[in-house]
Amino acid sequence: MGYGQQHISAIVLSDGRVQLQWSGPSGRGIRVQRSANLADWEDWRAVTLDGEGCELIHDPAAASQRFYRAVGDDAIAVKSMANP
Repeated sequence: MGYGQQHISAIVLSDGRVQLQWSGPSGRGIRVQRSANLADWEDWRAVTLDGEGCELIHDPAAASQRFYRAVGDDAIAVKSMANP
């Protein structure tokens, strides 16, 4: 059973934090993961989409580059964000 289209977007805010936004079908559960090198991933948040989308803010601190992905049952979306 498919879950329909999903979308991930990211914006670097003026203070260096990263704003991540996901949209997808209501009830879809995803795990948001992050990585500094695309090889080693760690679970960061668990999210259940509500059909309206969700938003997370992350302060990557000292990392010069951070990657994010949403992992679900049938798809992975990856975003790369470099700190300004």
